[in-house]
Amino acid sequence: MTSRKKIKTILLIEDNQDHAEIVEFFINELETPFKVVKIIDGEQAMHHLKSCRHDQPWLILLDLKLPKYDGFEILSTLKSTSRLKTIPVVIFSSSNADSDIQKALELGANTYIVK
Repeated sequence: MTSRKKIKTILLIEDNQDHAEIVEFFINELETPFKVVKIIDGEQAMHHLKSCRHDQPWLILLDLKLPKYDGFEILSTLKSTSRLKTIPVVIFSSSNADSDIQKALELGANTYIVK
């Protein structure tokens, strides 16, 4: 009997459509198949994270500059929620300010990539 491998989900929280398309293109080029769930603002991200009880993302790519809730607020919520805090979070931002990088890492981001 063959077991079916569950496809891992990457949650992409990005309000810039061009950036989201580029990221999704490169994810789709990987040999390992991933399901990409795109969310375009902080409010939708918060709602999604609170409701994803059984299908939690394997990885979160998070922009900092989002409408409604910024990436820092989302990151803080993620890392203070017991069922979500172990999900790796990569900050993917156009900001290269040392203060943003330091704050993101202090809040629990696994790494920070400047677009």
